[in-house]
Amino acid sequence: MSKHFVTTAHLQRMFLEQEKLNKKYNGENWRDGIQMGHMKTAYWDEVGEFARELTPDWKWWSGKAKAKTIDFDKALYELIDVIHFGLMLILFRHDITQVVFRLGLKPTIEADMYGVVDDKYDHFIKANTRFLYSVAQHNLEQEIRNLLNVIETGCNVLGVQYADTVYYAYMEKNSLNHKRVEGGQLEGTYDKSTEVYNPLIDHPRSPYRPEGSGKVDCMYCNYGKNPCNEFCYGEDL
Repeated sequence: MSKHFVTTAHLQRMFLEQEKLNKKYNGENWRDGIQMGHMKTAYWDEVGEFARELTPDWKWWSGKAKAKTIDFDKALYELIDVIHFGLMLILFRHDITQVVFRLGLKPTIEADMYGVVDDKYDHFIKANTRFLYSVAQHNLEQEIRNLLNVIETGCNVLGVQYADTVYYAYMEKNSLNHKRVEGGQLEGTYDKSTEVYNPLIDHPRSPYRPEGSGKVDCMYCNYGKNPCNEFCYGEDL
């Protein structure tokens, strides 16, 4: 399991940025026209995308799949998409001010790990099921705990030792989603083939990055010269 939990400070920023992105896509009243079932379907679809990036690890009957190499960064960004819709599901039922206030009252919120499970995939699937069930119960703190459980078990599947790596990846993907909207995604004119992801192993705050290798540029700007937003690599948590 990961060595460090995503902190409440991380979560506050993630929820705030998710709220901004929701409005970017759907306007100030972003909940209008969206059904809970649509979001849950999108959520499970992203869980499936995450699983597809990991087929060499679990698809035992396919020699072709097992011969492939898992792309850590692609798999991590698929997990980020799961978290994107998880945050959105919580915000669909709870106002952003309520969420931020509740997080401010809790210096730490730890995931409910439900005991030790040897099968990491089974643990992850159960975590997602419990999260979606809790969303229907309208218990904000339990929803947050269960989303943290999704993050923790997802990190365990990937072998990520620092859950806050998810935070940095989320901020990068959130910035990319803003650029997609601005580039015509809603109109169908955005070209995803132009996107270039910064490998997370090269992230200046990544635990995977070799010591003393210096900073790298943000995927959207030249760090230190023109930070793309307050969540660029310069933030200090």
